[in-house]
Amino acid sequence: MAMCSIKLNKYEQAFFDCQRALEMCKGTDVDGTLQIKLKYRLALCLAHFRDYDGASNLLKHLKKYCNLQEQVDMFASS
Repeated sequence: MAMCSIKLNKYEQAFFDCQRALEMCKGTDVDGTLQIKLKYRLALCLAHFRDYDGASNLLKHLKKYCNLQEQVDMFASS
């Protein structure tokens, strides 16, 4: 839903959808790539709201997580 809202320039709705989905993911074994996508879309919304520091911090966190995820995937495949 968040991606559709972003495509329709409804950033407030997308922001709340991402937050709600991330809250629902807490304490579950939801796929890590889904959380990455949600947080990336959340960063897009923050950038649209001109919260550049918040968006930048979130993207830096995602970069670290993505690097770790690649290492985990590589280890699992060997």
